[in-house]
Parts: sequence; structure tokens; C-alpha cells
Amino acid sequence: MHSELFYKIGGALQFLTAIIFGVITLDFLYLAADNPSAEKLLELTHLYKWDRFEIYLQSNQELLTGLGIGYSVFLLFASFTNVLIGRSGMPLGQYRSFVLINIVTWGLMVIVNFKYFIPPSTVLHSLFFLAFVLAFFTKPKFQ
Repeated sequence: MHSELFYKIGGALQFLTAIIFGVITLDFLYLAADNPSAEKLLELTHLYKWDRFEIYLQSNQELLTGLGIGYSVFLLFASFTNVLIGRSGMPLGQYRSFVLINIVTWGLMVIVNFKYFIPPSTVLHSLFFLAFVLAFFTKPKFQ
């Protein structure tokens, strides 16, 4: 197997993760409570407004939705960029640099996931981190 295959797999997994995060973010907008405690929490999430910079009121729901959509867009951009890089046949030094950037970026994201995210997110991020590590340690066919 060539390095580019693992690189494209990493990009494809990023695309899948972007779609999953986008769907979950949009689903969170219509979340319904199944008990009084959850109902109160959702009410606070939707209604309590933070005074940011003394001119902009924003609820936690708006903040979380914006972050979720922004992260999904970032993952889509990263996935398309990585698939194109995997197909480009660029010089080996540049290719290795992109692989290392992905390893560092997604390695840090895996660490953050272990601390703050749910297990499915950690598994998805770990999979494309592993794909980029494998891309680094395998031989590209365009050498």
C-alpha cells in the first residue's frame, strides 16, 4: 500500500466526521427533553443570554451551534484539501510536510477528544490520525 492511499483514507474519514458533526449539531437544535431536569437544562441553554463585549447577547445554544457548524466546515475544508494533496503527486518534501502538519494537528485533537468529547468522536478522530501516521511511515508511489 502506498502512502497516498492512507492520506486519502484520512481525508475521507474527515469528510465522514464533518457530516456526522453537522447532523448532530443540527439535531441538537430540535432536541426534546424526556424528564424535568433535562427540560430545565435545555430551557437555560436556549434562553439564558451571555453579555459578550457589552453589545452582543448570545445564548449558549447559539454559541454551541456556531461552534459545531464552524468545526464541520473546517473538517470539510481539511478533507477536500487532503484528498487533493493525496492525488497531486507533489514533490516528496512538500508532501511529507503536509503529512506532518496533519499528524500534529489531529494528534492534538485526539488528546483534546480524550479529555472533553464523547467516545465516538474520539474514535473517529483517532482513525484519521492513524491514517496520517500510516501515510507518513509508508512509501509514496511518486518518489
